[in-house]
Amino acid sequence: MGRSPVPGGRLPGGSGSSRPGRGAGTGTSQPKQPSAPLASFSGTLRRLTGKVLELQTDNDQTLELRCSGKTKFYRESKKIKAADLKPGDDLVVEVRHEIDQSMSAVNVYLQKASKPGSGEQ
Repeated sequence: MGRSPVPGGRLPGGSGSSRPGRGAGTGTSQPKQPSAPLASFSGTLRRLTGKVLELQTDNDQTLELRCSGKTKFYRESKKIKAADLKPGDDLVVEVRHEIDQSMSAVNVYLQKASKPGSGEQ
């Protein structure tokens, strides 16, 4: 006989694979951990190099935030380049706390551009 009693030869809900453990969702990778919520800081841009954004917060603290190729920069809802930011610009920065206790900038929002000539020296 050798024929399956089920049309198409597969049981309902089966993966179609005859090898155990080969169905969808049974890979060896670990499930993704939910990412922690981002912290948000507002303040004035003091300095921006390729890898560090220095932010003077509204309560006079200076934060050094890491930037990477994954850091996104916005003016209103449009993406901009990091080079569009100038010292003295008012920013809101969403950051992720890293294992080594540093903070990485994830999203940088330009709230108000500095007036020409008002940048820090």
